[in-house]
This record gives sequence, C-alpha cells and structure tokens, in this order.
Amino acid sequence: MDSVAQRRRELLKEKPSFDLLAGSPSVTVKVGLDAAAQYWNLPQALLIHVSKFFRVALNPPWTESQTQTIELKEDSPAAFNLFVKWMYTWMSDINHNPPSYIPINFGAMVGLDAWALGDRLGCVLYQDYALAIICWSENDEVTTADFIRQAYVRSPAGSMLRQLAACALTWWIGKIEPEELAEDPLLPLLNEVDDLAIDMVKIDTLRKHKSRISYFMASRFDDYAFQEGVNEGLGEVINDAIADSSR
Repeated sequence: MDSVAQRRRELLKEKPSFDLLAGSPSVTVKVGLDAAAQYWNLPQALLIHVSKFFRVALNPPWTESQTQTIELKEDSPAAFNLFVKWMYTWMSDINHNPPSYIPINFGAMVGLDAWALGDRLGCVLYQDYALAIICWSENDEVTTADFIRQAYVRSPAGSMLRQLAACALTWWIGKIEPEELAEDPLLPLLNEVDDLAIDMVKIDTLRKHKSRISYFMASRFDDYAFQEGVNEGLGEVINDAIADSSR
C-alpha cells in the first residue's frame, strides 16, 4: 500500500479531540528567521497526534524533547499559522473531517508554502488542504513561472503539487492561439524545469485513471481548455523538451 495513502487513511480515523489538551505540556514553535520569526505555544499531544515530524522531534533522544522548543527557520510563519488554525478547526469538527473548504482566496504562493510545510511536518491531510488553497486561487497566480518553478523545486518527483503545476501549464497552453505559442513566456519552462515536460505528457493518463489530482483539477480548470492543451498545445514542443533533457 502506498505510504501516503496509508497515512491519509490512518489520520482520517484518528480525529484529534479536546482530550489531548488536558495535562499536555506546551511546546514553543519558532517559525521563520530573525525579526520575521513568530512564536506559538501549542499542546505537545496535539502536535504529536497530527504530525510525524513532531512525533519524532519531541521524543528522546532529540534535544527538542528536552527543551520543548522547535525551530522551523526555513518555513513561512503564514503557512504555520494556517496549520495551527487547521488543527484546531479539525479538532472541533463534529463530522470528524479535516477542513477542506476554503472560504477565501489565500493565494497560490501561500498554498505552496503550506504544502511544503505539510511535507516537512509529515502531515498529508494538511497538504491536501494546501492543494485546495491553490485550487481556489486566481488563474494568473497559478500560471506564473515563479509558481511552477517553486512547485518543482520544493516538492519531490511525482508529488501532487508537481502534478497540479503541470496541469496548470497544460491548461494555459490550451488557452493560447497556436500561432502565439512559440512566443509565450511560460514555454521556456519546459526546458528549464526538470521533469516538467515529462509530467505534462503523463497528465492525460492520470485524468483517465481518475487519480486523486483529478479532484483538484475538476474544481480548478475548465475541461475544454485543458483538453485543447493536451491535444494541440503540447505536440512537438514537449517532445523536443524531453529529447533535450535526455541528451
């Protein structure tokens, strides 16, 4: 069984309860660098319950288990603040479901930061929430060179974040007139970003097999433009990019 899918199933069965707060020692979590850093005091039992990272770090022999202090210097305070709200919202949900509905637009880059944080913390359900944030963002936030590059730099091969970035570029290509394709500023990404072209070739197969990414795509991109990207926009451009990467 896929380890990510298995952990998702386990977490869905283990909704955190307010009982975790009773008698639990507090942990200080520092997120960010220097003057931009922010601090949270959170129940150790809750952090251990939802995060593999905290479960390891807050047990011997790690120093953090003695100091009750965790530093996440490379992560975003805004993303961690969302994580804290996400934990408490899930804990108070009467249906036992982690929060997934996003009532406001946080922005694609905030969602990307949240996904990367969830990856570091080993919390796949928070990563699902981050993907939903990205799906609720504006078109012009997802189809940018910076977003697509960062999605590939900050996530491993085969990740859902990479799949979503590849979907976004595929959709964008489908919106462009064929005669304008060669001049599009996003097109160089196919040669600049490792595996992007190959992932775009795989996208149609993923959709046909009803992969989990299809759920996010259905709420994010209109099917006509996406299919135009698959059928017409890729063509020789992607094949050339794949050939270049293999030389």
